[in-house]
Amino acid sequence: MKKGSMDFNPYLLAIVGLVIFGLLGSQLYLTVTKKEEKIGDIQIGILEAYDQETQILTFMQLNSRYAMERSMKTFLRRGGLSDVKECGVIGEYVRWNTNNISCFNVNFFENFYAYLNKELNSEIEFFNEKHETQILKDNYEFYIDEQSVAGIAITPAEIPIWLSPGKVIGEFLGVTTYEHSDVGYLMGRDYIKPSFHLKYKSKLAKFNVIKDFFERVSRECKNLNKIKVKNCIRDQITITKDITITYSEGSDEYYLFELDPKVEKPKYEEYSTTKIAYYVPSTKVIA
Repeated sequence: MKKGSMDFNPYLLAIVGLVIFGLLGSQLYLTVTKKEEKIGDIQIGILEAYDQETQILTFMQLNSRYAMERSMKTFLRRGGLSDVKECGVIGEYVRWNTNNISCFNVNFFENFYAYLNKELNSEIEFFNEKHETQILKDNYEFYIDEQSVAGIAITPAEIPIWLSPGKVIGEFLGVTTYEHSDVGYLMGRDYIKPSFHLKYKSKLAKFNVIKDFFERVSRECKNLNKIKVKNCIRDQITITKDITITYSEGSDEYYLFELDPKVEKPKYEEYSTTKIAYYVPSTKVIA
């Protein structure tokens, strides 16, 4: 060997090359199998949850109106009763009493809430069939006055916040290639109470006025002769305020009443009056 020179050793070069390629290979393996979050992934997951919140609240606010009007239609058609089977019906007229029982000593608000809850459940089932996030049924406390109807959700709907990061599939000279993956992981949960509030003049309190009217008819008009019964009914109609009442004489001492509590004009369902048959016994001898 000459002074000032170095022998070329191919074996040493091969060993060094193997070491370098081994390090590069291990680094490539780590980058291929590692999941990383791209900038904005977390924010996108949160925004998607907020978007679901908006969908739920918008759906409940709109569709609760449909449920409200269908409930009012059924409520009026059934004379405010929860079950028409006990006293029965005469055609379209719901009997509020018979010759031996009374069926109208009820809480009209509770009856209406039951109808509304049933119709809301139907709307919620429609929503749940099309969305991953589920709205709970039978989950509302209702509040109603002369001007509005509110449904307050008891248990909130749970909205999962998913993070779906890209997957690193390669990295060379500082350039990273990503492949989008729909399979993410749960980052957290958002909760929203799908309550609603409607401006709606339900006039449900007028059913208590209707109840008072028939109680007066029972107290003042029964066991009179036919002519006096009719005159008495007309007198009771005259002193009943804020309700339009018309009637006709039916058979077997039943009188057929059409009563308009003047609820808000519906947008989607057609209804106006409630039809009630009321038994008013009279004496057999006309004086």
